[in-house]
Amino acid sequence: MPIWLNWFMRRFTKHVTNPMTLRRAGRANYRTAALHHVGRKSGRPYVTPLAAEPVGGGFVIPLVYGDDTDWCLNLLAAGKATLDLNGEAFPILNPTVIELATVQDQVRAAQVRDWNRLGIRRCLRVDRADSGDPSPKSTRAHARPGLNGMKNTTIVETHSPSKRYASGVLAVESVDMSVRRGEVYGFLGPNGAGKTTTLRMLVGLIRPTSGTPIVAGHRPGEPADLASIGSLIEIAA
Repeated sequence: MPIWLNWFMRRFTKHVTNPMTLRRAGRANYRTAALHHVGRKSGRPYVTPLAAEPVGGGFVIPLVYGDDTDWCLNLLAAGKATLDLNGEAFPILNPTVIELATVQDQVRAAQVRDWNRLGIRRCLRVDRADSGDPSPKSTRAHARPGLNGMKNTTIVETHSPSKRYASGVLAVESVDMSVRRGEVYGFLGPNGAGKTTTLRMLVGLIRPTSGTPIVAGHRPGEPADLASIGSLIEIAA
């Protein structure tokens, strides 16, 4: 692709195509995924629609415009993110730029042909944090394990969720945490520090203004998430 055309298409996609695609990206029965990542310089949360092909233990993401796009650089810098695909949220890590030829035998032949027609030669390989196999050959290709199958894995992971109420009050700002199965995690702080608000976001009682919390492999409030957790907030002991 000529440099000038690459420059134009990257900006057209970012400012025109992506905002429209994001309305459905990551939802069930929609082939476009949604990548939740954090700006490497700004620290702000972003969501980018993109293609993601399941392979053993992770995903392959085609680098349509090269490996110097903002979302790719952000993911490489952070080393982790969350990928929404077919209605489910997958914590991902270990991003690595690879040649398409090294994984083309793991990707659907029709998809490889499409990428080759577009001149795509490199991809980003990412691993699933739960080390599951999302291969489409499975009858439950995107099913997540229950808590009994999540030994030694991350149960709670947040990517800078914040909550600002309509009144303008900023109750929580960019909370990052990672809690593994079996760990005991506590919040300490004075009244008004945002402890209760954070817990409410984690169980889906309120939605964050920005950022992404993941609990037991799901976004808070999803039926599969509610079936896996229990909570008792602000009840005197």
